[in-house]
Amino acid sequence: MALSHEQRDADRRARVEQYLAAGWTDQEMGRVFNRATSTVGSWRLRWGLKPARKCRKNFLRLYGPDALTRLEQLIRAGASYRAIAADFGFTPQYAHVVCRELGFRTRRSIQPSHHAGGAP
Repeated sequence: MALSHEQRDADRRARVEQYLAAGWTDQEMGRVFNRATSTVGSWRLRWGLKPARKCRKNFLRLYGPDALTRLEQLIRAGASYRAIAADFGFTPQYAHVVCRELGFRTRRSIQPSHHAGGAP
């Protein structure tokens, strides 16, 4: 017996949620479902799902499988954004974005501001 439309939709949504959690793009999911990228995007919108955060996946693809370990070691050693950038070969601004997106905090990012609340 064939699945009802509601059952197929529920199954499809569960698979999309699983793929999003794994960092898949709409394009990658479209290939699996044999549907256009825009169709997958419309499903996500209908179900209230946000696009996958691809920073971790892209970072590993671009800088190698040990990149997260290297980044974590640099941060534990107290490296600045400038030092992280020099090690990976990108700008300090991008180092800041990468650390934020991946959930890493450098010592500089956790220090209180010198001008916060009160006299300079």
